Amino acid sequence: MAFVSLAIIALVAFASPFIASAIPGKPVPETVFLLVLGAVLGPHMLGVIHVDAEVSLVSELGLAFLFLLAGFEIDPKSITGVEGRYGLATWVVTFGIAWLAVRFTPWFSVSHFDGIAVTLALTSTALGTLVPIMRERSLTGTRVGDSILAYGTWGELGPVLAMSVLLSARTGIQTLVILGLFAVVCVLLARAAPSASAVASLCLSRNAPIPRRRPSCA
Repeated sequence: MAFVSLAIIALVAFASPFIASAIPGKPVPETVFLLVLGAVLGPHMLGVIHVDAEVSLVSELGLAFLFLLAGFEIDPKSITGVEGRYGLATWVVTFGIAWLAVRFTPWFSVSHFDGIAVTLALTSTALGTLVPIMRERSLTGTRVGDSILAYGTWGELGPVLAMSVLLSARTGIQTLVILGLFAVVCVLLARAAPSASAVASLCLSRNAPIPRRRPSCA
């Protein structure tokens, strides 16, 4: 059964780009076909694909590669620059709006875990889904693509960090301390990276051989 599920997943991944390209103008990205076919063939609808240990392993590996490739597209300067600050402020405002929406919704409570989870879900961004679509539309490296990455990165990092702090607060103070130290190390490395790059460039320029001038015949 695991081999059949993996074969169907491979077939869907192979056929989706051709289906997207067959539509004139390619208005629908292949990522949308992958999501729709996965939902239709998955265990909650047709049940053709069964989630077992093998499929779960492939899913975790694929998710890891997806976020790794999405990280390759992120420029740290876009996060710490002007657009990055706007992105962080936008996520904070969105979090406040989501908190108010959940606060006045009778089905959830912001004082319980389910209400906080819904609040974070309303502010999250699927950056791993946006990056393939941006590549299909040739938006990577453009001003629009950089803005999407700057805002989408905070929409990805903010809920993950908030959920990590929330879960660590439920499991113990030690995990929270570890996350805090990890955040401090990341900030220090981010600040030290530009200066280290400048020092390396200066050392390389000093060690570069000086070209000799040829004597003129005049």
